[in-house]
Amino acid sequence: MSSFNLPATLSAFKLITSPSSLLPHARVPTFSLLPSPITSLLPPSADIQAVVLDKDNCFASKDASCVHESNITAFKELRKQFPGNKLLIVSNTAGTAALDPNDKLALAVEAATDGVPVLRHVGRKPDQSCIADIMAFFRAHPETNVSRPAQVVVVGDRLLTDIVMANNMGAWSIWIHDGVLKGSSWPVRLERFWLAYVESFYNPIYPK
Repeated sequence: MSSFNLPATLSAFKLITSPSSLLPHARVPTFSLLPSPITSLLPPSADIQAVVLDKDNCFASKDASCVHESNITAFKELRKQFPGNKLLIVSNTAGTAALDPNDKLALAVEAATDGVPVLRHVGRKPDQSCIADIMAFFRAHPETNVSRPAQVVVVGDRLLTDIVMANNMGAWSIWIHDGVLKGSSWPVRLERFWLAYVESFYNPIYPK
């Protein structure tokens, strides 16, 4: 089955008119270096109630279900900070209708992470339908105290999916810029080139 991500491709073209959507609010080299608390990376005014967490090459190796051994300590600490449904894994593989129609991958990730929920969604990041599914999840779990996107921080290694989605939804974003394995594919190189160009004339943006 094809892994081509149309929403991410379209978002690349939208950067022509909205280049600042590529800018992360904070960045760390690897997931293992996330500080505790994670909110220390953001302004004190940020009211973070929940974390949306990418999987592939963020806390896990690509196509793996379990937390990479180098990230286990940081993952446990993040889960301690955001227990239960306050930590939500949103992947473009596990939990997607196209690549995981029977929830096999999602269930494997949930089992390997001791029950951290994986979002089931149709549209892939950064599609608006994925954003809607994320907010619907938090509304369905009022104990998360999430009433608006600005109370969510998205953590991921891809600029065109994780960071663009966070900015489009009005959430905060933390870019894991090296990941489990530093990306060298042409889409990764291209989005990093764009980021460097955008940062040459844009200041970081923050949701209201």
